[in-house]
Amino acid sequence: MFKYRWEHTYKERQVSAAMAIGKIRSGSRVFVGSGCGRPQVLIDAMTGMAKRFSDIEIIQGRTLGVLPSAHQSYQSSFRHHTFHIGPSIQEAVQQGRADYTPVRTSQVPELFASRRIPIDVVLFQLTPPNIHGYCSMGITVGITKHAFEHAHYRIAQVNPHMPWTYGNTLVHVSEVDAFVLADTPLPETTVPEIDEISEKIAIRCTRHIENGATLRLGYNAISAAIARRLIQEDRKDIGIHSEHFSDFMMDMMLAGVATNTRKGLYNGKSVACRCFGSRKLYDFVDNNPQVEIRSVAEVNDPARIAMNERMVAITRVAQVDLTGQVADESTGINYYGGFGGRADFMRGAAASRRGKFIVALPSTSPDGTNSNIKMFLDPGAGVISNRADACYVITEWGSALLQGRPIRERAIALINIAHPRFRNELMAAAKEHRYVHQDQLLPPPNSTVYPDHMEVAADFRNGLKVSFRPVKPSDERMVQAFVYGLEERSIYYRFHGKMQTMHHNRIQHFVNVDYHETMTLIGLLGDSTEGEEMVAMGQYLRYPESNRAEVAFITADEYQNLGIGTWILQALIRYARERGIEGFFAEVLRQNRQMLKVFQKSGLPTKTTYEGSTCLVEFDL
Repeated sequence: MFKYRWEHTYKERQVSAAMAIGKIRSGSRVFVGSGCGRPQVLIDAMTGMAKRFSDIEIIQGRTLGVLPSAHQSYQSSFRHHTFHIGPSIQEAVQQGRADYTPVRTSQVPELFASRRIPIDVVLFQLTPPNIHGYCSMGITVGITKHAFEHAHYRIAQVNPHMPWTYGNTLVHVSEVDAFVLADTPLPETTVPEIDEISEKIAIRCTRHIENGATLRLGYNAISAAIARRLIQEDRKDIGIHSEHFSDFMMDMMLAGVATNTRKGLYNGKSVACRCFGSRKLYDFVDNNPQVEIRSVAEVNDPARIAMNERMVAITRVAQVDLTGQVADESTGINYYGGFGGRADFMRGAAASRRGKFIVALPSTSPDGTNSNIKMFLDPGAGVISNRADACYVITEWGSALLQGRPIRERAIALINIAHPRFRNELMAAAKEHRYVHQDQLLPPPNSTVYPDHMEVAADFRNGLKVSFRPVKPSDERMVQAFVYGLEERSIYYRFHGKMQTMHHNRIQHFVNVDYHETMTLIGLLGDSTEGEEMVAMGQYLRYPESNRAEVAFITADEYQNLGIGTWILQALIRYARERGIEGFFAEVLRQNRQMLKVFQKSGLPTKTTYEGSTCLVEFDL
């Protein structure tokens, strides 16, 4: 039986970098492996031989480090064509010496296959071959795999420092035209430094991540803070399906937080296109079957992403307008970054069972002079998510759910998570353009940050589960529907009379609270604080120049006598104590025995004074 002698082929095709690069013809389209797997020895050789070339088109993805060939002194030899604008190529793109193609990462394989973007030569890195003649692409597969499949001439930089990774990484020596041996350390990156604002945003993001969820994280301070937070909270069975596998994802696996056991696709495996990180990370993924590095056709396909249950895709962006359009990719006429896989993961997460797409951003520019939540996006800003795809927007001031909401509610929700310094002008602009009611209120100027810790689910009799959270101004329509759905007796007990209407100008006082002097807590059916079926509401209002507050609460008729009112009162008592409120009082109709009973069960001594048909209940906290 014939046995293929791969060793002979491998030895025969080993050449110097200059000899391999010297076979490239002027006018060729050359794809260069990107990220931390860039073949620097081959890049340097090509740059050093620049005078031999004319009009070489260098095609690349996200490239880190120095790229000498992008300098203007080489423009007659090389013209770069990139899908992602990193620091090494930004100046060349802005000066018109390099080309940028906006494209979703999942679209790149078809562009190569159809030769809409032809690939003549591919430069990339490999591990040395194993005993069967197979090499691994290591930490960078992504779009490099597709460039390799469609290139006519393939030059591999063989590097013993490259980790052997699992996934779709294998290349047989017979498939490579030239091998250049180079024992060079791989480029490394440091974990982004976590600042205070990123930490606050991360706290809010992690509240949307359930145990068993699968994550897409970027490579930024917010993502690093989210990973650290999940470890601190000892979360369970988190999955990883993302473009980048980084040090903080490794830390999640080492801590037992990311087990990948409940994903739905590639169970038991962390899946990514590439690794960005430290030597420790590269050692971790080396021969580790729990981490798979795959092509973008497998990682970024929205249909595949959607196969992960509870897929949560989180991306850091630059701007959001009041309709829910999301911008990044460019500021004015200057481009930076790229679309990448964010739109792919947005679509995949939206189609996933119980999936979520979250855009996260600081509320202001780094110097604090501009709001990142805007009436209109900056001229020329690149829209990476249109208003129809909007889901969650999170800043350090709160979280806004936009999906399924009209422009009016979106505008209100986004204004309320903007920096307080910009809320007045945003509201004025929204009124000018008729996005909101002309009498729409802003939250009181002394509003505190939305109290996330008050979001909690509770179980009641008959297996009922209710999720509670503080009210938001964008809840106006839901609260209005709840009140209109009450029976006449309940309305009479709560409002001490018949209710003819509950128009906007009245109901907005229930939802525009400052979470300090005033607080409204609502209960939603089910285990999600994002539900729309409201079953209960309780609120308190501190009286001016007093440390005492009036309290009231009501439960939908079909859910009364299950303990919900008692739960709300206890929650309001705990919260009011935190705010320095010393006592509650309530005016209750004599015949409203249920509410009187709830006060009696509060566990606090109460004083009841009867005045005609009503009684005044008072108690210290």
